[in-house]
Amino acid sequence: MVPDNSDIPMRLGGADFDGDMVKTIADSIIISYLYTKETEPEYYGRSDNPLPLLFIPTEEPRVSDANDWEARFETVKNTFSSRVGQISNAALNRSILAYDENAKGKKAQYRKETETLAILTGLEIDSAKSGVKPDLSEYLVTNRAPKSLFLKYKSLIEKQNERRSWYEKTYDQQFREFFKNTDWSVVSSNLERLPYYAYELKKNTPKAKEKAAKDSDIFTFAQNPDWKSGLDEKKLNRVTTLLDDYEHCLKRIRNNRNKSDIPERKSDIERILFMRGQENDYDTDELYALFTDFTPEEIEEIYNQIQECKWQFMLPEEREQFLRSYLVRERFESYIDLFCDFRHNGDRVFSDIICDRYAENKLRNLTSLHFENDSDEMTAMMLAYRNKSKTYDYKEAVTEECRRFLSKIVRLNDVVPYVVAAGYRRYIFDLLLTETEKYIIERGVSYVK
Repeated sequence: MVPDNSDIPMRLGGADFDGDMVKTIADSIIISYLYTKETEPEYYGRSDNPLPLLFIPTEEPRVSDANDWEARFETVKNTFSSRVGQISNAALNRSILAYDENAKGKKAQYRKETETLAILTGLEIDSAKSGVKPDLSEYLVTNRAPKSLFLKYKSLIEKQNERRSWYEKTYDQQFREFFKNTDWSVVSSNLERLPYYAYELKKNTPKAKEKAAKDSDIFTFAQNPDWKSGLDEKKLNRVTTLLDDYEHCLKRIRNNRNKSDIPERKSDIERILFMRGQENDYDTDELYALFTDFTPEEIEEIYNQIQECKWQFMLPEEREQFLRSYLVRERFESYIDLFCDFRHNGDRVFSDIICDRYAENKLRNLTSLHFENDSDEMTAMMLAYRNKSKTYDYKEAVTEECRRFLSKIVRLNDVVPYVVAAGYRRYIFDLLLTETEKYIIERGVSYVK
């Protein structure tokens, strides 16, 4: 915070007194390293000199009539047509060349251009208020610096989770080609080489192999090689069955919570529409939505008939008759021609949708939370999960119920050996954290798998 009569914000360039926040570095060691012998010999190695400051000139704001719709439109356009991102990229391209420790050539020129672009950034930001935009053609059009490899890498990483078109290369293909097609031996900037170093480090670093500790290294009761023979076999079988249910219960809940909403064959339909020049005429989401009110039985019947009647080999006059026998709803009238058009594998448009709906219904059954042949314990654990709020940790709800059933088989203070003997040591801290403490060897391994 600065007093209202201070000129510090003005010296920072672009800051004012309306709540702007700035960060300053006062560490003398850091400041001294901002200078180099070549550019600022008089400042190099000294910490008692102020940093050189850039002065960003200001433009007087244009006064417009608030009732003039054209003036209002111009103001909105100036607000949302900022080129700060382009300027930042251009400045980064030049700064890499200007401060490359191993490069020679136009370093002084690129440093000057980097400083100029910093000033133009301030003017571009102020243009939203002033309406006066700086001329950037010299830096963004006619006098471009070589594109930074670092920016290419950054752009590639940002596309990692984006959905791509069917004809585009996959992210992994683009990623491998970026490193394969770049001659890293001629890249001198350390910043530019950072992605290459990271890539090589990952490629040449073997994955750590997990090695589970022995029971005897962790638990006191396992010091005796014959410790399992002292357990009640009936109780051990019941504990094993319960923990089987516990594990399947957790898996079923996770599958139910993590179902994908993107149909598997949607990209295939988009490819076909693109090949036929109809990608703007039909929306794949709308095509799938046409079948949302079909019952699973209706979808299964259509699915079976597609296989039996060999839909892909039907003659043109047979296709419409087949579709009208199943798509009797009025909304399908405008889509009959689309589904009957077999150009560029067009037979798969209709069959892909049906197959995805059929698979979705099957998956919904597989990920159902209840089955008729579920044990009473499994049903109780599922109900415990369902009765909790949506924000409640599903694992905690199921674990609490599982502990209750364990206590009915063996006292919780004595059940740890049974859980370990059943081969479910990985769940021991979730189920029996307090009860396990007395069995842990202090000098032993703390990692339990």
